[in-house]
Amino acid sequence: MKARVVPAPHWLRRVVPAAAAVAVLGTRDGEPHVVSLTAPDGTRQVYKHYRDGCGRHAARTMRAVQRALLARGTEAALAVPTVRRWHARDGVLVQTAAAGRALLPVLATSQQRDGLDGAASALAALHTSGARVGRVTTMPDHVADLIHPHPTVVARAVPMLARRIHRLTESLVRWQATSPLVTVVPLHRDAHPRQMTLDGRRVWLVDWDLAARGDAALDVANFALYLRTRLPSTGARAADSFVRAYLAYGADVRERLEAFTACMALRLLCKTWRLRRPGWRARMVALLAVAEDAAERAGLDLGESASPR
Repeated sequence: MKARVVPAPHWLRRVVPAAAAVAVLGTRDGEPHVVSLTAPDGTRQVYKHYRDGCGRHAARTMRAVQRALLARGTEAALAVPTVRRWHARDGVLVQTAAAGRALLPVLATSQQRDGLDGAASALAALHTSGARVGRVTTMPDHVADLIHPHPTVVARAVPMLARRIHRLTESLVRWQATSPLVTVVPLHRDAHPRQMTLDGRRVWLVDWDLAARGDAALDVANFALYLRTRLPSTGARAADSFVRAYLAYGADVRERLEAFTACMALRLLCKTWRLRRPGWRARMVALLAVAEDAAERAGLDLGESASPR
């Protein structure tokens, strides 16, 4: 889909006074907060506006991952945009644009297998890079950091699902106590096809705001769940292919995959309520069923909340 072109937003004109029209890559509260334009040297650059300090974290993370990939010789599998500048006063991060084709449309073509293999290889390259990308995170952190609004807020807003949401959330937090981290690796924490471009056999990964360290199963589960829920006819098969490809390149995450699938499905459920697009109630029920099924396969105790649906 072609990016929408609009006049340069006010926050961009503070750092690029001559900016006129820009292509919108992302919006927040209806306003552009990620845009791209062509620099004087002819390269396309991306500008992202932050209202908090996450931009500094994202800049440090991208630089750390680039250094680690170069040191290990795995930059051929994963590419990260180069940070041009972090404008701390204005909260604007300037970076090079990702090259190649958007991965999501590729997955609907005959090149799906190449795209899935590239994504799996890229995530494995990140997880084995050794990059220092922030604090160590566990399941309670993911529930608190990644799910907006928090499940307790959604439970209050949708009483008919409240008990099941509470039980699922509590069981995920308890799960960490019996499943301590074995290996801590760099995580993207929001890896899915819309964050990736396919550039030959290399995959570019963008949007590093949430990066931290933790269990590789989180990134794998998030990517696979996106495939299952966003590719209507081929999603399940694509997800299975992706996981098999990842296992060939990275660590064996199968023992912990279902627990993180439950967490990511709960995240999608809460996002569905936040956006409330047409059909949101039915989608919430379906996602809750996906989360509960994954939790049960992981051996989580859902108590009475897992009553017949």
